[in-house]
Amino acid sequence: MGGGSQTTTTDEDGEFLFIGLSSAEWSFTATLDGYQGVRGIVTIRRTNNRPVEFELPWLETGGVFRERTDFEAEGGIPKFRFEEDHTFEFEDDEGEGEGNYGIVDQTAVLIVRDYDGPDDRFSVNTPVVVEFADEQFSSLTFAGVQIPKKP
Repeated sequence: MGGGSQTTTTDEDGEFLFIGLSSAEWSFTATLDGYQGVRGIVTIRRTNNRPVEFELPWLETGGVFRERTDFEAEGGIPKFRFEEDHTFEFEDDEGEGEGNYGIVDQTAVLIVRDYDGPDDRFSVNTPVVVEFADEQFSSLTFAGVQIPKKP
């Protein structure tokens, strides 16, 4: 295997670059909160600058809604949309975001992948937690505001 250990962070498109790797077989591990890590081995040759592509599989934790489920406050914001594939979208007064979620008991842990707002206040390292009012998931609480389920 290649020599030494190196660490990097991806750019906003999920891409990264290592410069000056010696010709060898290199082992790499890619991780992201809310996803299973991926380990791979790549043969690097100094004359071969081909990109290495991979996709991180989502680490399923907790339950999901059986169908698209929307929650929306009076006036339309904040609002949440939960899909049955563990993904969600939301919008609040400061922007909008998307990510993955899992429901444990009556609490959903939301891992925000992307947030477009003035301060990008959410990151994958700080999950957002919403709590549901009852077992019928008739409403959720976000930032102290109770948001009803849309019919």
